[in-house]
Formats: sequence, structure tokens, C-alpha cells
Amino acid sequence: MTQTLRAMTVAMVALAFLVVGACATTTQPQPKAQVGVCLPPGVPQEILTAQTDGISFAMGKVEDGSMVPVMLGLRTAGGHEYGVALTGGRIIMVDPDPHNDAAVPWIDFAMLAPDAKTMAATPSATCNWKKPQRGGTTT
Repeated sequence: MTQTLRAMTVAMVALAFLVVGACATTTQPQPKAQVGVCLPPGVPQEILTAQTDGISFAMGKVEDGSMVPVMLGLRTAGGHEYGVALTGGRIIMVDPDPHNDAAVPWIDFAMLAPDAKTMAATPSATCNWKKPQRGGTTT
């Protein structure tokens, strides 16, 4: 249970990082090249249908000023555990190493507003997965 709480804390910190705009600088996108699937590189498709454990909820700010619920949890796919954040039925953050505080999660910038500080009112249909780095840059 302690590991689940720690993983959830990491996921919530990652989401807070996203929502407060710590990833304001962008670089080249790194989409997963599969038609109809929006996942970061190296994350198996099974994560889309895997059971979510350790569920908690947070509220995310949208560019129009509204707030939307964001579900945080852990999913196991391909024999590996991932931290995930979902809103509107879409995965917006994947932490490939949720039990490692130093791990950097993937964030789908297609779900963000142009300022990269809030979620888009109308997300783009294109995947745009990036990993925010310390200091506000992305890779």
C-alpha cells in the first residue's frame, strides 16, 4: 500500500507540474507512430484497456477557466507498472517508473493549450508526447 501511495504522489506531482506550467518551453514532438493509438514511445497498447488501481482524482485547469476531473492511477501493461493520468477518456500523462521519484513522466502536449500551462479546451487529435525536464524544457 505504501508503494501505491508513493506512486500516486509521484503522479500527482507530475500532474501539478503539467498544470502549473513548468513545461512552458517545447521542442520537437515524439509521437508514437501507430495509427489511431496515442501513446508515448515504449508504452504498450495494453495500457489502454488495463485495469486502473490506486485511483484518486484531481482537478485540472482548462484554458477557458473551467476545471475538469483528472483520474490518477496505476496500470500494468506488458508486465510493467505505469502511473497514468486521464481526462475525458484520454491518457494525458504516463509515468514509466512511478516508484522512482527521479523518473520523468511523458505528457501529451496535444492535450495542452498553446501556453502549455493549462489543458486545451479542444485538444488536438494528434499525439505530441514529450518529457518535461527540470528547468521547464522538454525533450
